[in-house]
Amino acid sequence: MSLEDKVLKQYEDRVAAWMKSADREDTIHVTSLVYGCARKVWYERKKVREFNLQDDIEGMFRMWIGTKLHETPLSDMHEYYLSSYIYGNKVTGTIDEIFEIDGMKILIDKKFVSKEPKDINEHYLKQISIYAVLLNDVKGIRVDKIGILYSRPLVDYYNKNRNKVFLVDVTDQLLEDTRNELYKLIEDISTGLATDTLPAKHESWYCRYCAFKDLCDNNQKGV
Repeated sequence: MSLEDKVLKQYEDRVAAWMKSADREDTIHVTSLVYGCARKVWYERKKVREFNLQDDIEGMFRMWIGTKLHETPLSDMHEYYLSSYIYGNKVTGTIDEIFEIDGMKILIDKKFVSKEPKDINEHYLKQISIYAVLLNDVKGIRVDKIGILYSRPLVDYYNKNRNKVFLVDVTDQLLEDTRNELYKLIEDISTGLATDTLPAKHESWYCRYCAFKDLCDNNQKGV
């Protein structure tokens, strides 16, 4: 192995070790709920498969860069932790930022992207909507808007639009609809875990990327 390769290996090993040490506690995290799939969370909670971050070097470094982006405080309410028990399951999440601008509270989640975004992705909108519900129901804090701050690499210094923010109004209807969907999803997960039964399959665009696709397609528990 060349000296250059040894340097790269140590770099990758240290990043992988750091990412593994940062694994979440044994709870249902909001980011696991954004695709609306109870079966995916069932597999995660059952720990049917151990993942090696270094099997996906690109994904590992994308996660690492994103984590470092999240560590940079942009507001007085930075990395605001939330937890709530729903049907006996601890649901947790961490809001990146809550800005207070022009008398409004704005809940922001930061994302690192390589391509210029056109709008808020559906699953990102679901994520920040769930955060808004938990913040309202657990902490009694009602935000006026939720949004995604997309951060892009500085490919062109003169490109003034390299970073973008998309905001959505927080209405009573948004909170009610999100709350109903959240509780139904957690109920399905709870029932599946309690009875050791696979929840119903949820078809979406994400299925092709899911780590449990092979098990799910064959309705296998994997345990």
